[in-house]
Amino acid sequence: MEAMSIVKSRSGLPRLLIKDGKLVEKELTASSFTLDWVHQQLSIRNIASISDVMLGQIDRSGFIYIDLYEKEQTT
Repeated sequence: MEAMSIVKSRSGLPRLLIKDGKLVEKELTASSFTLDWVHQQLSIRNIASISDVMLGQIDRSGFIYIDLYEKEQTT
């Protein structure tokens, strides 16, 4: 039977930067990122405002995960 090699990620848990369209300032302060950086990342993704984001997380390497609110479809 072979031994399994399990590699643990050293990046840790992502930080919750945006929740329900609002910046979580405590988490931003604890990270190495700035509000300008957050706005720049949103702009790159054609997101106009923090209020458009339902959930925004960032890992230690600077990768940002963004979930937007779903827009209602009109017929």
